Amino acid sequence: MWSNYFSRIMTTILLIPNVNVLVTAWENTRGVTSETGQSFSQYAPAIRDSVRDGLLGLTDVVGRVVVNPKTDGRGVILEGTDAIFAKNRLDNRKLVPINELFNFGNQEKQSKQED
Repeated sequence: MWSNYFSRIMTTILLIPNVNVLVTAWENTRGVTSETGQSFSQYAPAIRDSVRDGLLGLTDVVGRVVVNPKTDGRGVILEGTDAIFAKNRLDNRKLVPINELFNFGNQEKQSKQED
């Protein structure tokens, strides 16, 4: 019952104009077999499949936080693969340091300043 209620609340909140929402979730690993028979592990938010698919479908950005073991720096993967749930419909970044995650559209300004 809670999953359905949560899904309806999130859908309502995400459809409010000019409201930014940050949602976090634990991560699960699940086994997936492709149409060609290849098996691999997929990293996905630990949310019931139907709720996850509906929620992520409404959002413009879905990322996977990763930690670089050499530097302990944190980053966010913004480009999805068969193994990772991720997308970025706001700009063309595919990977970003975590402290720059919300700088959407600023990469052109930053690259001009660096030149």
